[in-house]
Amino acid sequence: MTVRPPVIKRLFAHSGNQCAFPTCNAPIVDGSIVLGRICHIAAASSDGPRYDASQADDVRNGFDNLILLCPNHHAVIDADLEAYSVERLQKMKRDHEARSGTRPSDEANEATILLLDQSIHNENQSGGLAAHTVNAGSINIYGKDSAERTRTSQAVEVLWGIILAFKQEFGDVVFIDTIFTPEELNELFGGRASHPMFETIGHYRPLDAVIQKMTKANFKDAEKERPFISQRLWAIYYCIQAVYARAASLFQLSFKERKFKDWRDDDGITAHLRAILPEAGVQQLKSKGTYALQTLNASLEQRFLEVASQEQGQDKKHV
Repeated sequence: MTVRPPVIKRLFAHSGNQCAFPTCNAPIVDGSIVLGRICHIAAASSDGPRYDASQADDVRNGFDNLILLCPNHHAVIDADLEAYSVERLQKMKRDHEARSGTRPSDEANEATILLLDQSIHNENQSGGLAAHTVNAGSINIYGKDSAERTRTSQAVEVLWGIILAFKQEFGDVVFIDTIFTPEELNELFGGRASHPMFETIGHYRPLDAVIQKMTKANFKDAEKERPFISQRLWAIYYCIQAVYARAASLFQLSFKERKFKDWRDDDGITAHLRAILPEAGVQQLKSKGTYALQTLNASLEQRFLEVASQEQGQDKKHV
């Protein structure tokens, strides 16, 4: 399927940067990460639900047959074809756009670039109301010369250095997650149990503890490297940063509320992960009692290195 950039821009501009499902406030784009999906109302292929053989290709991939949804509600809609007919989805889209107004042109432009560059993929390959790879059509990104490749390699090295610094600064969060189950942590944060190892994370109590650790890891330097890497690689890096920072912040909140705030239940972390990892992988990681955060970080780091190795020294092809 090919969805043209002007169609994507118009779709995002009228979305309010939110999932079109009623009452859902999940963002389509969060910073530099694409969380939502470009979905077909009438399926893109003949084996998909709601497929309309009479549709011309430009109509099938046109504005009126596309809707932006979060991964959760994409799954909900695709799982109940009787309840979510073409007519109901078209009304959902119209009502959402009527409520949302129009996003500024510069924001829509940036979101369009992200959607094009990161390419939103359908995870279950159902061929129905699902996200497919988005192609830029006639947009060309020319190959890099030697100097550009060198600068890209430098940017990757800087980001990897920051990732290693995150591992050092937040290693105690990962360690505690490794040796204690969520149930045990709930007892410890609630003061109903004690353990010498648990006392090693007491420094997360102050409100500025997490930002101090982020600063020591030089996280602000990452933004300087963003222009020299692909949006896909940046999204993986940003996800790693978000997992470390949010997991640590949840420890901080756990001390305050005297109740363990599990990163597995955090909507923010889940949204970031779903932008990078397949849904099945996310659920499998979240189901682990211990070693989950360590396994998750290792998976994200491996993904970062794989994408970086593909991009360093290689010309960029047509999107």
